[in-house]
Amino acid sequence: MPLREVRIADELAPGSNLIEDRVYEDCLIVGPAVFGLVDAWELTDCTFSGPWEEVFWVAPEKPIQGPIALRNVAFRRCTFAPHIGIIGPQEVIEQVGRDLLA
Repeated sequence: MPLREVRIADELAPGSNLIEDRVYEDCLIVGPAVFGLVDAWELTDCTFSGPWEEVFWVAPEKPIQGPIALRNVAFRRCTFAPHIGIIGPQEVIEQVGRDLLA
């Protein structure tokens, strides 16, 4: 079954950097985009276009601007196209790494 293409820019309300209360299943996630892991997010059986250390980044310990915030968002069996990055606190990124590399 072909993946449904989701362009992240089309998912944002005008002037917003927040995606919330969404479930994406069997989708091709297309950027470019950097996602900021806020809370209540899920990555299940997903694939990424690059090595883990190039896709997932540890956020600095100060506020940053620019990432698209994810709140209550699930990605299930999705493929992330090139030019997608994910940033979050160190403990969150480390847990994601353990989960994905297990």
